[in-house]
Amino acid sequence: MIVWSGRGILTALVFIVTLFLSIWYLPESLSDYGFATTCFISAAFSWIFGKKWNKQNKRIVTDNKTGQKLIIKRNHSLFWIPMQYWGIIFSIVGIIILYQNSIIASIVALAIWSVWVIIEIRNKSTDDLQQETPPNEV
Repeated sequence: MIVWSGRGILTALVFIVTLFLSIWYLPESLSDYGFATTCFISAAFSWIFGKKWNKQNKRIVTDNKTGQKLIIKRNHSLFWIPMQYWGIIFSIVGIIILYQNSIIASIVALAIWSVWVIIEIRNKSTDDLQQETPPNEV
């Protein structure tokens, strides 16, 4: 049984479709590399679209009786894990699969993944700085 909310099912669908395409396209001797490629494609999809979709859907509603403000947000997740975190999970699985077959390929993939993480951390810190500065009043 697959449990999802919002567009989280797309994470599983992209994984399954790319897995079948890699099985169909690659020879049997390269099946492990096809699985690793499937993991990396699914990771990129899940990370990019998960961050975008889970960030956009905020709506602030005021309760008329209490005057309290509520944030309503749609969650896009698969097995209760937000889509963007599936990108991390798929990346780690892909690196492990590559490590079993080729240490050089796994080192290259780990280096690319590390650069990706550093860029995301830097983007997060600049986003936090931009949110902390109050808007100018006219």
